[in-house]
Amino acid sequence: MKKIRIYCLAILITSYICPVFGIAEDLADYKMDEATEKNIIETVENSSENTIITENESSQTRSDEKAYIADNTQQIQELSDETPQENSGQNLRTTIASGMFGTSKWQIDHMGTLHIASGEFINTKNNSPWLPYKKQINKIVFEGPVKASTNSSHLFSNLDQVTEIENLSQLDTSQVTLMRDMFSNVSSLKSLDLSHFDTTRVNDMAFLFSYMGSLVNIDLSSFDTSQVVYMRSMFYNTKNLTNLDLSSFDTSHVEDMSGMFTGTGVKNLDITYFDTSGTTDMSGMLSSVNLSSIDLTNFNTSQVKNMAAMFAWSKIDNLDVSNFDTSQVKDMSDMFTGSQISHLDLANFNTNSVTNINNMFSGSRFTSLNLANFDTNQVVYMYDMFTGMSELKHINLGKDFQFKDEVVLPSPSESLPYYGKWQRDYEGTVYTSEELAEQYNGLTMSGNYYWAEKRPTLEVKDSTIYKGEKWNPRNNFISAADEEGNNLSFDPTMTADLVNTDVPGDYEVTYTNGTVSKTIIVTVKDNLETIDAKNSIVYGNEPWQAEDNFISATNLEGERIAFDSTMTTDTVDTTIPGKYRVTYINGISSKTIEVIVRENLTSIQAINSTIKMGESWQAEDNFQGATDKTGAQMDFKNITVTGDVDTSKIGEYEVTYSYDHLSLKIRVLVEGSLEEGSREINKDKNKSTKETENIKKNQHDISKNDSHIFPKTGEKPQQLFTVIGLLFLGTVVITLKLRKTFFTL
Repeated sequence: MKKIRIYCLAILITSYICPVFGIAEDLADYKMDEATEKNIIETVENSSENTIITENESSQTRSDEKAYIADNTQQIQELSDETPQENSGQNLRTTIASGMFGTSKWQIDHMGTLHIASGEFINTKNNSPWLPYKKQINKIVFEGPVKASTNSSHLFSNLDQVTEIENLSQLDTSQVTLMRDMFSNVSSLKSLDLSHFDTTRVNDMAFLFSYMGSLVNIDLSSFDTSQVVYMRSMFYNTKNLTNLDLSSFDTSHVEDMSGMFTGTGVKNLDITYFDTSGTTDMSGMLSSVNLSSIDLTNFNTSQVKNMAAMFAWSKIDNLDVSNFDTSQVKDMSDMFTGSQISHLDLANFNTNSVTNINNMFSGSRFTSLNLANFDTNQVVYMYDMFTGMSELKHINLGKDFQFKDEVVLPSPSESLPYYGKWQRDYEGTVYTSEELAEQYNGLTMSGNYYWAEKRPTLEVKDSTIYKGEKWNPRNNFISAADEEGNNLSFDPTMTADLVNTDVPGDYEVTYTNGTVSKTIIVTVKDNLETIDAKNSIVYGNEPWQAEDNFISATNLEGERIAFDSTMTTDTVDTTIPGKYRVTYINGISSKTIEVIVRENLTSIQAINSTIKMGESWQAEDNFQGATDKTGAQMDFKNITVTGDVDTSKIGEYEVTYSYDHLSLKIRVLVEGSLEEGSREINKDKNKSTKETENIKKNQHDISKNDSHIFPKTGEKPQQLFTVIGLLFLGTVVITLKLRKTFFTL
């Protein structure tokens, strides 16, 4: 029995100690990996924290996106409410700007179109409501009926990018009274249909179409101008407008026509039906125009007070102002300055009220002026009245004309037959310009003054003209004088000979003056002007000059002449591929050629490299390929190489590969010699092998440690062992107690 107790006790102790040893070993293993587990825990925590931050940011982003979508939805909804038919079945447009003008909504989309919805405009206050967006607007579309305000001045002014206005007939102008500058400086618009405009109430159309430099077509057939008072600069600088129908215009109430057609490109201007009986200002009205003729015979200028610069810088072949009533005019300054008018009759001009006559004829090309009726008694300003009139050879001065403000006539030519003097009716006293101004007394000196001439008997000259040119016997006449030395002007009776300019040859022409005659030769030649040029192809960024395509040219005589830069004004932009037409002109001959600019496909491919000291190297080693400007592959022999590599020295070398205008730089790195390289490689291999062995050893140790790890506290295997031990211990204790009781009994 004693032995049985000892066995039971041993079993009890063993069952108790085994779990303790297991727990101790687990604690040891736990301590070994505590640092590792700590790192793992920190990594997991950081990952969680980053995840939280990312989610917060994502949440904020989604919130912002929702707000953005909500804002856009609101804008799009406003547009949809306004124009449901337009948005139906279409993508919603992006809005650059939007707003209200009066009760009319408007918006500018990303295509640059200004959409104007139905409504009623308010007073523009002389400023376009869309002026701040003028660079964004290239088209205007009326999407419903719009009623314009009484003051619609500057409504579209300065929208200089607009090229099209759609549905303009939707604009109701029936209540408009002010249209001043309404389309001024809409300089990109080429066509304007105003056939639906109701202008019955309009009284101000000043500057209405001014500075519309691109305007080519305009329809004003519906214009009722019966109430218009101001037409100042209405078509100012419409330089591309060549045709203009104003037959519907009623100008009976117009007071101001100043600058009305200044700078217009109209070639034939019919204003014969203009009623100018109430007009007071015509200053600059027809300045800077180029007309073959204009009929002003019906103009009533009886109320006009200002004619300053009325025909300044204009070229008008036939101008008749003989019916002008200038009795009320106070300002005639610059009236004909710089003009090219072949003939001008001012015999009926009344200047009794004129106070300013500055520069009236300065720079003009008149050869003759009739100022017989000019009264300058009231004139206060006369500065430079005749300045620059180098071609003025005749002037008729009246009894009431006075030279003021140091004004003098232009000096006559001093080239034969002239000698720098003025003479009345080609006889009597001669005067310099200064002498005539100082001595002039209308009561005793009025009359026709001409350039005084010398008195050779007869002077004529030979000449050469070319087939098709006009010839006049006056062209070969120089001067003549009678037996008494009195100058004689050319008389057609001096010769009866003719020259046929359609048939080349030499023609004798004999001039006769009394008993003296001289024969000259007029040679008619073929016009041998020619020019030739060629087409060509150039590649991007290559230089090009007009002379490159020029082949040859000849002058009137058929003699070869060199290229002259004035032969063409056309250019070729070699930075932009495309076809360019270049026209060369030489007199009557011209030639148009085509220059094609193609993309330049020149390329070079090469690479950097590293070699060992002592290795061989050639420039071709790093070359990868190249193409010429047409894209064709090229051999290495076509490449220019600059720079070299010294393989005997360690270092970095720069080598440049070049072809045509293109170059590419690469670098070649020379490292240590091959032997040194081998030692480094072996050293690296040994180091790598050692590191590999250490890694394997560490992995083995880790694997070994892993094989002794017991299940941690709380895991199912360890819990099972503990329960079994406790049950066994309890069983032994109970057995011993029962045994003791049994033996006691």
